Order: sequence, then C-alpha cells, then structure tokens
Amino acid sequence: ATGIDAITLVVRTEQLATTREQIFEDITAQCRPNDIEIEDGYSMIATVGQGMQGRIGMAARLCHALATEGICIHLIDQGSPENNIIVGVRSDDHERAVRAIYAEFDEDTGIVEYSSIFEGELAASV
Repeated sequence: ATGIDAITLVVRTEQLATTREQIFEDITAQCRPNDIEIEDGYSMIATVGQGMQGRIGMAARLCHALATEGICIHLIDQGSPENNIIVGVRSDDHERAVRAIYAEFDEDTGIVEYSSIFEGELAASV
C-alpha cells in the first residue's frame, strides 16, 4: 500500500475482545480493501496545548524528541486547529515517549498544557 488512500483505525484491545473477527470481516466486506492488517501493541499519546496553535516547529520538536530517544513514530496526526499532536508508538516505548515529550516541552509553560495518554493496543490499517 502506498498510503495515498490508507485509513488507520485505532481501538483499545479490550473493546474488541469478542468482536475482533466480526469487525475485520465487516470492514473487508464493506470497504473491499486491497490489503488489511491488524497489529497489536501500540499506544497513542496526545500532546495538547492552546499555545501550540500557529507556532512553527512544534511537530518537528516532538518528532526530534522521540527520535533522540530511538522511538519510532508509527502514526502521527495533527488536527486543523493545531492544538494537539497525536503519535502512535509501540507500547514498549510508551513511558519513554511520554518522558521525552514532557522533557522537550517542559520549559514552554502555557504552550503545551499536558500530554494525555491513550494506551490503545490495536491498530488496523485498511
């Protein structure tokens, strides 16, 4: 897949305990993708702050902080209001990633208000 027409869904593993296979079949039937895969073991980290809006280089700083720690970003999203950046990392890297993000933005009081954590354990790429 090129990623040009890709969709990624992130769902907590426990929410799929009894419906995982049915959801997989439904997505396959409705969307008829060329490829579909389900991967476990990811965590989502949302870095949020009103002070991020319109500031050049916020995503670069976040990515650099994670790269410096040797953490691979598997998914990244920034909403159009530019007040949050969400990254998906391997669950094994979750705590180190949060620490790296806090360390990067620690001195920018008011820019990044907090980093909220969503430990989603399953990402499905369609």
